Amino acid sequence: MGEVQSEEAGDPEPGRLAYDQGTAFMPRRSGKTVVVQPMVARTCGGKERRQAWTMAQKRDSAVHRWRDATDQILASPMAAQVKRKISIAHEELRWIKTGSLYLPAAPDDESLHGEDPDMAIVDELWALTLAELEAIQDGYRPAWSVKEGQELLLSAAGVLRSTALKHQRVIGREGVARGRRLGSAFFEWAVPPMVDGVPVQDLEDEQLIDVVWASHPRRHFGLGRAFLANELTKGRTRFLRHYGGIDDDTGSDSAIIDLVRIHDAAAVAGIPEDARVALAFEVDPDGLQASIAAGYVWPDGVAQVEAVEERDGTRWAGPRIVEMVEAGGVGLVACVNAGPARDLADEIEPRLPEGVTMLRLPAGDYSASFTRLKTSIEEQRPPELVRVRIHDPRGEMVTAVTRAGTARWRSGPVPVKRGAEPIAMLPAFSVALWAADKIPAPPKPRPPFRIG
Repeated sequence: MGEVQSEEAGDPEPGRLAYDQGTAFMPRRSGKTVVVQPMVARTCGGKERRQAWTMAQKRDSAVHRWRDATDQILASPMAAQVKRKISIAHEELRWIKTGSLYLPAAPDDESLHGEDPDMAIVDELWALTLAELEAIQDGYRPAWSVKEGQELLLSAAGVLRSTALKHQRVIGREGVARGRRLGSAFFEWAVPPMVDGVPVQDLEDEQLIDVVWASHPRRHFGLGRAFLANELTKGRTRFLRHYGGIDDDTGSDSAIIDLVRIHDAAAVAGIPEDARVALAFEVDPDGLQASIAAGYVWPDGVAQVEAVEERDGTRWAGPRIVEMVEAGGVGLVACVNAGPARDLADEIEPRLPEGVTMLRLPAGDYSASFTRLKTSIEEQRPPELVRVRIHDPRGEMVTAVTRAGTARWRSGPVPVKRGAEPIAMLPAFSVALWAADKIPAPPKPRPPFRIG
């Protein structure tokens, strides 16, 4: 994280820090405080006045992390340079000479609004959804438009709702695979999903302990096998999440599409801006929500489906879809030919420009589209077998999957609401995948009109 961009390496901004974001996924008992202390010291211990902030899932947790880190600083040779103050609802570690500060903060944009941190440390990332993380970042990132800043995201493995963690993991692994050396630094300690062809969850107890111990960053620094053996008795899912870096997605057993497989199918980047796509829409039968998704087939033959927009109510959807079509890049608009979606299709179709068609799925095709989405996600094993890529940056499709049940509709299963919460993005994804390979070729330009 302290690496500086190099002129010799051809970096675009030599002299600036090479990484504006660092992500470290570390199992329990790894010593995350040991990572935080030198980062704070480097940021605040220089000649200029700077600030570092620590956030966690609650302010009390942030204060606890802050005290752990400041205890280490006060026990180090740096102790003479700093002064710690702890009072009711205010804590700070101040560098006496420069006035630099290290502070705990609540994990929300209001606590940091208008503040000017040089280092933002977000611990316990697993407790945040992607939307919550983005709200926190909105509080401190604007300060970096006029100066250099860094953020450090820390976490153990997550749970089903940990969409911020899952998003960062996809981006980080993709960056490592591509050999990225600037912008984002990614560190992860985790057991492999398979060991000698056996899923890690199915290993014998002794073998599982061996694998977890070998992958843990403190395997030679105080982590005992007897401790791990005792922890394993409390449950394998818990054990692998705490010490093996494997998310606890136990909700997958009851979801109509395996949520772990959805995560595995995640695409880092969206559909190219210049692509010709199919737009699919769905309307909640009770009028609570409308959703728009897009489908596209990459040159390698793999389809990608992504969430485009989702809002409460339905009146906005028709004008918005027409607006997207008129902006170009859409070759097909698709929906289920039933219920409120059919009414919306009747509104949209007469307004489609030349070369853009409307595809209305009958009951049989709709159930087949859901089956295709489900099997494409669950049967693939990336990177060897990839049938579909899912881009769901705000977690709208995953949320719909967790809310949905299935019912048999004429010729096959389709997703249905289990309660009052809408699930429109899931049918939109099904239809978008079905339509992705049915986009007609763009119309040929008409020859110029000539007389004689």
